[in-house]
This record gives sequence, C-alpha cells and structure tokens, in this order.
Amino acid sequence: MSCQSRALLTCQRAVPQKIRRFMLFSPPCWFTCHLPADGTPNVGGVLNEIFVLASILVAMFRYDFKKTGKTED
Repeated sequence: MSCQSRALLTCQRAVPQKIRRFMLFSPPCWFTCHLPADGTPNVGGVLNEIFVLASILVAMFRYDFKKTGKTED
C-alpha cells in the first residue's frame, strides 16, 4: 500500500470520528426543545433523542475507543 493510500485511509477514519464527537452535543439541545414550559413533554421526541444519543455513544465505543485487538502474552 502506498503512502498516499495510507494517508487517505487515515483521513477517512478521522472524519467520521470528528462528526460523531460534534454530534454528541446535539441531543441535549433538542431535549430542551422537547420539554416545553407547560410541563407536557413530547415523549416521542425525547425517546428519539435518547435513541440518537445511545447510537452515537455505541458508535464511539465501537469505532473510536475500542482497542485494536492486540493481546499481550
């Protein structure tokens, strides 16, 4: 594999990682939108944001924080 190919692969892995970290701030902002002042929350919206937040955290664990699989003997 050439140097340019390796650099491209590294760049392609870094971009989704940055997007996931940026998107981590979105669900808490939408929680405030789904909890109106009159006290009746939009249950569907809250459940959706919980699902989105869980999905982002699972993706971050699977692709960003997971170890490479090397075992120490």
